[in-house]
Amino acid sequence: MDALNLGAAARDKYKGHEVQYYLDIYNEVRAETIAELKKRDDKWFEEIQPSSDISNHYCWFHVMEHQSSHLGQILFLAKRIPPEVELTIPEPIKD
Repeated sequence: MDALNLGAAARDKYKGHEVQYYLDIYNEVRAETIAELKKRDDKWFEEIQPSSDISNHYCWFHVMEHQSSHLGQILFLAKRIPPEVELTIPEPIKD
């Protein structure tokens, strides 16, 4: 998983694409996340992670809070992107 390491491999793989490329990845991951969370119940969310003393609920709350923050940043930046200006080339001058 190159994206988790955020090193040169991730930069090479994910940098420089059109916006739709990133939106497609976002929507694919979101759909998979929703499908997996639908398999879980309240009891699963209450379980404590063996490697720490935090619950699955705490972990997923953190993930959703983090995603919400990034969405806010994205919307903030999107509002500041100027609209594309259509360039028109004047007719050539005829003698």
